[in-house]
Amino acid sequence: MMIMKIRKFTRLPRNLKLLLSETFFTLFVSQVTLMLLPVEKALKKSSQRDVGDADCKNIELTEIRWALYNAGNIWFRKSRCLVQCIAGKRMLARRGIDSQIFMGVRHSDEKRIVAHAWLLAGDFEVVEKGEDYLELAKF
Repeated sequence: MMIMKIRKFTRLPRNLKLLLSETFFTLFVSQVTLMLLPVEKALKKSSQRDVGDADCKNIELTEIRWALYNAGNIWFRKSRCLVQCIAGKRMLARRGIDSQIFMGVRHSDEKRIVAHAWLLAGDFEVVEKGEDYLELAKF
């Protein structure tokens, strides 16, 4: 299983290998930040980057979404949507692309409350919203 993933990684183009490596590192930093700081402070810290007026290219957003999804599937923590959002926001800010993290809740089929976070860059869902969540906060 792991050997197949390593083979897939070695067959990727150089730019995607670098993007995946950056994503793993940023996911790690984001996870540590969430472990050390309260969620609100971690979200504000991820928003304190200089964002320029860079041309928001759809292909770049698609590649970052791909990297977050694939690296997130290997990630070892359960609450991965928030970690992916913080990592994605940092990666986009490094490229001068503005984005916002949304947090929401919905009722599950078992009458439990389910929380979720998603990341938007303009109208593009970098970390997907998925189902119909009631928006509670925006960072």
